[in-house]
Amino acid sequence: QFGLAPGSVSIAATQWAKNLKRTRVQPYRLAGQDGAKKPRAAKKAVPAVAAPPPEAAEDRLSGFLRRPPVLDTLDEAELLG
Repeated sequence: QFGLAPGSVSIAATQWAKNLKRTRVQPYRLAGQDGAKKPRAAKKAVPAVAAPPPEAAEDRLSGFLRRPPVLDTLDEAELLG
C-alpha cells in the first residue's frame, strides 16, 4: 500500500464492500481472524441420511496418485551429479 496513490486503499476497500453486498458473496474468514462472526448456537438439525461407504474409486486420478512415481534415469543422474 505504500507505493500507491493516497486514498487508493480506501477506494479499493469501499469497492470491495460494495461488491460483496451487491453479489451477496460471503468472504472466507479463518477462525480467529478479525471480522469473523462468532459461532451461533446450533439449531436442531434434521438427522442426515448416512452416506454409503466410499467404494474404491477407480478413476484415473486416484490410480495415478496411488502409484509411486516413475523413476527417470536422466533426473537421477542429474541429482547424483
